[in-house]
Amino acid sequence: MRLVYGNDGELLTSGRNHRSIAHRFAFYLEPLLSGLTVDCEYSEFGDELPSRLSPSLGGCLEAKGSEWIIPDVVVHSRDAQNPDKLAIVEIRSASALDGCDRLKLKEMTSKNGSFGYDFGLGVEFYAGHCERILFSDGEQTGEPMSLGDDELRSSERPPSPTPGGLAARSQATMEARANAVAMAAEADKKVASLSPETAVERYNYLESKPITELSESEYAERLALAEKMSKILKELRKQKRG
Repeated sequence: MRLVYGNDGELLTSGRNHRSIAHRFAFYLEPLLSGLTVDCEYSEFGDELPSRLSPSLGGCLEAKGSEWIIPDVVVHSRDAQNPDKLAIVEIRSASALDGCDRLKLKEMTSKNGSFGYDFGLGVEFYAGHCERILFSDGEQTGEPMSLGDDELRSSERPPSPTPGGLAARSQATMEARANAVAMAAEADKKVASLSPETAVERYNYLESKPITELSESEYAERLALAEKMSKILKELRKQKRG
């Protein structure tokens, strides 16, 4: 969390989607966990709709227009024969975790449920502080923990730029943002031409790779694919209701 605040503070003050924060959080977390993989928006059940495995989440899923139970960040092994389900993380940007977020953390850490993660962590990222809520064995553990601005920036903070380097840093930031916009546009164009079957196949491939091994263009493509599949599912539900 300190690295997110130190390196990516603009994500916390510019109204960015929480997925951008989740990506950076996962990027910094994975090198600290030897032998485990950190994935964003990972569904361990593949094409099977996991909503059937947790009926208590049905109301939340319906309200959000989804049939998928996909945490923002998962810390685990992908070995189906010997899974190690360490933790799931739900992230909010400039807002509190809602009842559905808390229910997901509860259900996915319950030892009597179908998911069985050891820990669930809810993190609310605000501009000047963050709140953390821990779940284990299907229950909230202790009270929410708060970290203020001073604590978040007290260590692991990148060196401050020298006055002479501010212009270069500003130029580099502008170029990076322009590249990100261009990659997103290119990813949208590429994904729009794919059939639903090819889009699912491509998404599954990109999702199978550790997040630290994805290039920036591949990550942009994965986000575009996730949005495309979400639209496909919504259209299928409309047709079914009709």
